[in-house]
Amino acid sequence: MGAASASTASGSPAPHYTKYIDAFHSQLLVDVQAIGDAVDQHVTALPLAYAEFDERARGISGAASKATTDFEAMGVALLNIIKTRTDRMRTDSVATSAQVAEKTKSSLEVFTRYFWLLIGMSAFNFIALATCTIVLFMKRTL
Repeated sequence: MGAASASTASGSPAPHYTKYIDAFHSQLLVDVQAIGDAVDQHVTALPLAYAEFDERARGISGAASKATTDFEAMGVALLNIIKTRTDRMRTDSVATSAQVAEKTKSSLEVFTRYFWLLIGMSAFNFIALATCTIVLFMKRTL
């Protein structure tokens, strides 16, 4: 039984295949209608999804911008704090250096005064010793 025996002389399918073709056709129409309904749902849902996505994106952008601004403000505040502390440390360092220099100068003044006295006494002793040596040498030679 070939294809020729399954169809009638007019070219239409045999009557017992018609019910299968009609069932397939009706199922195909149901599937096409379901696909059309799904497409319609997506077409109506797409603008809503886009609006929601756009709203979320703007919210995220606003939050990111605020976070960036806050981070920048924190960085500037931290930089100002560091500059203030650095300036304070430099001022304290200069003040401490000046105090140390003043204390060293006052301490060395006393030492220097006695040091010059010691040098003077040493010079006097040297001159006295030299004089005594010369006098004794001259007494022996005379």
